[in-house]
Amino acid sequence: MLLNRALAIEQRSIALYTAGGPLLSGQAKQVARRFLAQDLRHAGRLRSLLKQAHAKPHDPDAHYDFAQPHSEAELLAQLHKLERQQIAAYLHAIPRISVPALRQTLASIMANDAQHLIMLRGQLGLSPLAGPFLTVDE
Repeated sequence: MLLNRALAIEQRSIALYTAGGPLLSGQAKQVARRFLAQDLRHAGRLRSLLKQAHAKPHDPDAHYDFAQPHSEAELLAQLHKLERQQIAAYLHAIPRISVPALRQTLASIMANDAQHLIMLRGQLGLSPLAGPFLTVDE
């Protein structure tokens, strides 16, 4: 189901923000804490939507196979990649959802993840926007 796919990616992101926290410092650490809290809310909202649809939300994996980041920059690059995957999941799901309120909720979560992406790009020394439009390829 589309919502479970989005939930799985949110849960993976939560795991990486949680595990990678000790590598971060300063503004990156503050930003990551805020993003973790937001992704926890996103996952909770998706779980709630799945239950309302009488579907079983997937539980988080017991273990995630992340490449072991050795620096703040490596961790930020992995988080950047995961945020892109989250956006791709929402870009895939939204046109396939027919319920307007659900589409609005998914679009809101996606917009928040796009904000995460912009901040992570800044932390990585990249231009905040890769182009004029949000795409799967960024």
